[in-house]
Amino acid sequence: MADNIKQAVIETDAYDEVLFSAEPKYYRSLPGELPNRLVQLTDEGKSKKEVWRAANAYRRMHDGMIDGDLNKGYASFGLGISFIHQIDPIDKVVDRIYSGYRKNNDNRIS
Repeated sequence: MADNIKQAVIETDAYDEVLFSAEPKYYRSLPGELPNRLVQLTDEGKSKKEVWRAANAYRRMHDGMIDGDLNKGYASFGLGISFIHQIDPIDKVVDRIYSGYRKNNDNRIS
């Protein structure tokens, strides 16, 4: 994920996201030029297929999330975005998960 998107995720909660309707259902995104345009198309009553075409399917999600360009892409997140307050390196995340596993399994009866 692009650094600017990581930073935006930390600073954003679900109320800040924009919602648009495209195939197959709905998407929540960080606001930006393309996401705002997709919301406008949805509000204008365009079909999910038309909005999906304007979003260039998942290619524009790559542009938003990986390249960090919300002018030509979108960064899709769910409501759980409100609970993300920091971005940790993967080794720290794995260590934290594993330490919880060890703690919960040290007292098991064999």
